[in-house]
Amino acid sequence: PEIGSSIKYVRQGYRLYHFKHHLIIYCMTSTVIDIVRVLGENMDVKRHL
Repeated sequence: PEIGSSIKYVRQGYRLYHFKHHLIIYCMTSTVIDIVRVLGENMDVKRHL
């Protein structure tokens, strides 16, 4: 679950994982991983959250 890097500069607790041509933004609790958004790799994360 912690394979992605922290993007706390955008939102506290959010993480980002780059997979092929996509950016997967997610957050975790002790029991759940919530996929917040999936963006194309050229999209601006700050703008789309």
